[in-house]
Amino acid sequence: MSQKAYIPTAILEVSPLPLELTQTLTLREHARRLTQELGFLDSGFVDLRQIPQNQGMMDYIAEGRHGEMGWLEQSMPIRSNPAQTIGRHFPSALMLSYSYYHPQNQKTRHDNGISIYAQGRDYHKVLEPKLKQIGTTLANLIPGLKTRWYCDTGPISEKLLAEAAGLGWIGKSSNLISKHHGSYFFLACILMNAELTDYNPHSNHCGTCVRCIQHCPTKAITDNQKIDARLCLSYQTIEKRSGSEPSLMGLGTYIYGCDDCQTVCPYNRFSKTSMDSQFLSNHKYSPQWFANLNEEEFLKEFSGSPIRRIGYKNFMRNLILNLPQQKNWPQQEISQSLKKHSDPMVRTMANQYL
Repeated sequence: MSQKAYIPTAILEVSPLPLELTQTLTLREHARRLTQELGFLDSGFVDLRQIPQNQGMMDYIAEGRHGEMGWLEQSMPIRSNPAQTIGRHFPSALMLSYSYYHPQNQKTRHDNGISIYAQGRDYHKVLEPKLKQIGTTLANLIPGLKTRWYCDTGPISEKLLAEAAGLGWIGKSSNLISKHHGSYFFLACILMNAELTDYNPHSNHCGTCVRCIQHCPTKAITDNQKIDARLCLSYQTIEKRSGSEPSLMGLGTYIYGCDDCQTVCPYNRFSKTSMDSQFLSNHKYSPQWFANLNEEEFLKEFSGSPIRRIGYKNFMRNLILNLPQQKNWPQQEISQSLKKHSDPMVRTMANQYL
């Protein structure tokens, strides 16, 4: 697959910056202190110029396994080959991990069908101010230093860079896994035009374990690090804007996201409880409450939540399609609420599928 990489102008305008030894030491020490003070689990620098092109990521697009995620196709030449794209302008990156794990969210996940990471506040809103503080502080330390920060918001493969920085390895589920922290964490990236030489790719410790492959309810993990997003419930319930598939929604127990490949990962027994209470589950979240929301209430109540981005129609569609799978929910009560809903769109879907 041949596709020209589109690199944002804000990156093209920046040139690499050689550092003196004292500047490098200052940068490292301040980055270590800041990331610890702001609650990040782990951090590591990486020289983007040393990361080899990842052909598997290009194959993912060429084979159409990305589904309707056109934005991913557009940015994949950059994501899969940072050395020859972004690395020419921002040669290095500070990679960060930040825990979202709260044990009580494991229980509420079963109660409301929402993935653990989305039980509370939108992680972008939590992490971006922290990244800005780190990026701005470091840039002010060294003359000529430029920084750009991303948290699932730019043409960056955070997992690829984090693995090269030594934060963990990309497991068979395609999640980044840490021996010390499991996988219940967000990744973030601060690009820098500083010329550093760090390259410490983490070795893979999955071994012969195939629990994530066996436990995936839709068999979306087809092989080691080979995912078909079109089958994945996270894709179906979040990214598939044309609407989730009834046949697949009947296989899992989620209405937003999916955690099944992570819940069985043995390394998640080492997960660290997040210091951030903003990721704790919203006490309002329940299927009965969801079923009675109108669109105006949905937009208001989910303001500041990652759930808001999928929109009212797809959220209610997910609830309706997955309701028959939720054996511990008061199905009859919820079904009647949906069939008598004030919104004609919801009523139509409920009467069609329930």
